[in-house]
Amino acid sequence: MKLPKFSMFVHPLYVFTAGVIGGGIVAYLFLWNYPLPADKGLAFVNAPEYLVWVFLLIVLSCLNTIFLLPSVGMFAWLYKKHVLPLGIWRQLAEIAKLLLAAVLLVAIVGVLLRFLNSPSLGVDVQYPTGFSLRIAFVKEYTFLAFLPVVLGLLLIYSAARQYAGRIQSEEKTEKELFPEIQELIFHRNMLQNYLLIAGIMLSMVTLATAGQRAILVAVKSSNDLVFPVSLVMIYGLIFTLLLLLIYVPTHLALAEASQKLRDDLCPLDSLDTLKEDLERRGELDELLQTNTDIIQNLKTGIVLLSPLVTGLVTSLLGPAINP
Repeated sequence: MKLPKFSMFVHPLYVFTAGVIGGGIVAYLFLWNYPLPADKGLAFVNAPEYLVWVFLLIVLSCLNTIFLLPSVGMFAWLYKKHVLPLGIWRQLAEIAKLLLAAVLLVAIVGVLLRFLNSPSLGVDVQYPTGFSLRIAFVKEYTFLAFLPVVLGLLLIYSAARQYAGRIQSEEKTEKELFPEIQELIFHRNMLQNYLLIAGIMLSMVTLATAGQRAILVAVKSSNDLVFPVSLVMIYGLIFTLLLLLIYVPTHLALAEASQKLRDDLCPLDSLDTLKEDLERRGELDELLQTNTDIIQNLKTGIVLLSPLVTGLVTSLLGPAINP
C-alpha cells in the first residue's frame, strides 16, 4: 500500500480556515451577546479573568479543529492498512479493543470531570444562564478531537506487533525486507505526530482549567480553599501519566519491530565480517531509531511532561489569596 501524504493538513489555508471556524464558534458562545443583562451570575463574566479564560478556550477550540482532520485521517489509514486485511475474527477482536479503549477513556474523563468540576467541589459561585451547556460543548468537542489520537496510538501499537511477528516468522530476502524500513519510519513519525497533538491539547486543557479557577477565586476568595491550585497540578499530572501509559508501550513495540528488522537485514553471523556488520547495524539503528529511548528523546520528554509543566506554571500565575 502506498504511504499517504498529509501535507494538506499543514497547508496555511487549511490551518487558518480550521482555526477561524473552531475559535469563532467558542467566541460566539461566550462573547457574542452573552450573557443577557437580566441574567444572574454576572459577577462571573465581569471578572477580568473571564476574558483570559475565554481566550484559552478559543485557542483550545482552534487547535481541536486544526488537529481533528489529520488525526482522523491517520486513524482511517491505519485502520484500512492493519485491520481490514485481517480475518473476520481478528477484525472483530481489534474493533473490540478500540471500543474498550474508547469506553475506558470516557470513564477516565468522566471521573476527572466529576472530581475537578467546580460545582462538585463546593465552589460558592453563581454561573450565568446556559453556562453549563456552553462549557459542556467545549469539553465534548475536545474529547471528540482527542479520541482518534488515542485510537490511532493503539493501532500503531497493533501494527508494530504485526510487523514484529511477520519479520520473525517469514523468510524474506533483503530486497523484500527493505520496504519495511520505510513503513516503520512512517509509523514512528505518525507516533510522534500523535504525541505532539496530544501533548498540546492536554496542555491547553490544563491551562483552561487553571483559567476557570482564577475566575472563581477572583469572584470569591474563599473558593481558593475548595479549589486550590494543587488540583490543577494534579490535573496536569494525571494527563502526563495518561500520555505515558499510551505512548510507552507503542514506542517499545516499534523499537522491538525495528530491532528484528535490523537483525534480519544485518545479522551477526561471522567474525570475519564483524566490523563491517557492526558499522552497517549502526547505520540501520540510526535510520530506524532503535536505540532512541524516551529519556534520550528530548522532544518526546518535553511533550510528555508538558501537561504537568503547565499545571506547575499555573501555580505561579494563580492569584495570591490570604484566607
